[in-house]
Amino acid sequence: MRVFYSPGTLIWLSGFFFFFSLYITAPVIAAYAADLSRSVFFTGLAVGAYGAAMMLVRIPIGILASAHGRRKRLIQIGLFTIFVGLAAAFYGNQILLVVSRVLLGFGAGFWVLYTVLFASYFPKEKVGEAMSLITLAYALPQIFAALAGGLTAEYFGWLAPFAIGLISTIAAIVFISYVQESAVEEHRWSLAKTRQIISKKLFIVSLLAMVGFFVAFATVYGFTQNWAQDTLGATKQELGFILFAALIFYVLLLRFAARIANRFGVRRTLLLGMIALGLATSLIPLSKNIFELLVLQAFVGMGLGLIYPVTMAKSIEGIEEHLKDEAMGMYQSIYAAGIFLGPILGGIIASYFGLSWIFFVMGALSLASIPMLLFCRRL
Repeated sequence: MRVFYSPGTLIWLSGFFFFFSLYITAPVIAAYAADLSRSVFFTGLAVGAYGAAMMLVRIPIGILASAHGRRKRLIQIGLFTIFVGLAAAFYGNQILLVVSRVLLGFGAGFWVLYTVLFASYFPKEKVGEAMSLITLAYALPQIFAALAGGLTAEYFGWLAPFAIGLISTIAAIVFISYVQESAVEEHRWSLAKTRQIISKKLFIVSLLAMVGFFVAFATVYGFTQNWAQDTLGATKQELGFILFAALIFYVLLLRFAARIANRFGVRRTLLLGMIALGLATSLIPLSKNIFELLVLQAFVGMGLGLIYPVTMAKSIEGIEEHLKDEAMGMYQSIYAAGIFLGPILGGIIASYFGLSWIFFVMGALSLASIPMLLFCRRL
């Protein structure tokens, strides 16, 4: 069968279904975990297990890809892991739900290969544009997943989003299978080469991304659902709209983040993102109705949309081609710590002080990163 799509298009489409599979359950996962266990700590554990697995595997995946150059084959392994993870959730068991989240996090760790494989089809001076485009494959499916996940759970039950995720995973496998990957020279891993990657810039942009995802997974993908249900009486369908409000503006900013950074500077762009994220998150407990929550979610999405693509592009800027997998793995592994720790800390805060305090603490954390940006003159 002849394929009429370019490798970049096939990678993008596979990436789209890759993330649709992962995020179709996002609108309901915290509420579903709470329904299974009746425990805010377990809810935080279930949501955070995804980030824990991702954090542990991303650097090894990057090193393996840099050493052997077989990105397509590794991506297929990741997609199979996601398929198994989604299937495990059908048992309706607390432990297996955590296992499901761990497997999904492990599979999500292979996203590092999508980003570098996609960027390899662009000239060096257009890496920022490539990162903005591939992050759309990360963000657009989240929008559709937010609506589909909430609606299908409302009408067909908690497990309906998991079933759709299985179909989406198969689509991702099909698209990536038709990519004709260019031959990449194999490089033996060494500590000396790893030291070439480590820099102050990589550490700072990774840390900023970690703060962004720390806040996002404690709130947007985590306890915002529980707060909206408990305080505002949100339905399953409305949970999808609440996530959608953040993601639609997230995607809009993703598309133009590189241009904004080129015009106003990286530091100012990241400052604006952190301020929007911090203030909007802090104000969520003051929402009196669903509409006010939707407006604040929009500003949260804007903040994340400025932070993520800009920090990702800077993480591999100036890095040799055969070391980009490893550099991206380090960046994504560091920010995955936020995906893991955010929901865990959120569960602890909710246990002792109530759900509202999650938003106050997370908002303060985002704003606390501003001094680091103010004193960092060069990024």
